[in-house]
Amino acid sequence: MSLGGERPLRGFLQGQFVDRSAAALRLDYRWPVAVWLDGTLTYEMGNVFGRNLSGFELAELRSSFGIGIQAIGAQDHVFQALVAFGTQPYDQGGHVDSFRFVLGTTAGF
Repeated sequence: MSLGGERPLRGFLQGQFVDRSAAALRLDYRWPVAVWLDGTLTYEMGNVFGRNLSGFELAELRSSFGIGIQAIGAQDHVFQALVAFGTQPYDQGGHVDSFRFVLGTTAGF
């Protein structure tokens, strides 16, 4: 399992967290900006763990939050602009230690 990039914890680089299992919670809010464009506000928390979530502890979870815009209607290639941040695990203070800026399209088949 991996987190980061287009997967949950979007404030981190793709594949930054890899292990046998993962737990993540995502809260997403969208609002219309234009006929073809939505604003997005996202909060996520999670992390990767060993097999069958071994070693899972709430203190090991990280947060990721971001704001952006995304085209609506196109399913195969969606335009997006995103500014997102990621934090250290809560037991290490939960301070922001990652920044990710995305401008481009995603492919979803």
